[in-house]
Amino acid sequence: MKISGTRSIITFDYENGYVLKVEGELLTDGSFIVYRSSIQNWEPPYNHIPITENEIDKLVEEVNFRMTEQTIQIEFI
Repeated sequence: MKISGTRSIITFDYENGYVLKVEGELLTDGSFIVYRSSIQNWEPPYNHIPITENEIDKLVEEVNFRMTEQTIQIEFI
C-alpha cells in the first residue's frame, strides 16, 4: 500500500487498482487526522462499490501496522 496526501486529503493506493481518497487534516505536529465518515467509496473505476465497515477496520489495522516513529502518524476519528 502506498500512502500519500496533502493538507486535507490522504490517498491509500492498494496497488491492485483500488484507490481510496479520504478527508482529514494535517496537524502542526506533523500527524494526520483521518475522518472515518469520509471513507465511503473507492475511486473510479470502482466508485460504485461502497466500502464496508469491515474494510475500514482492516485499513485502520494495516495503517497502524505500517506506522513507525519515522513515518507520519495517522489517526482515524
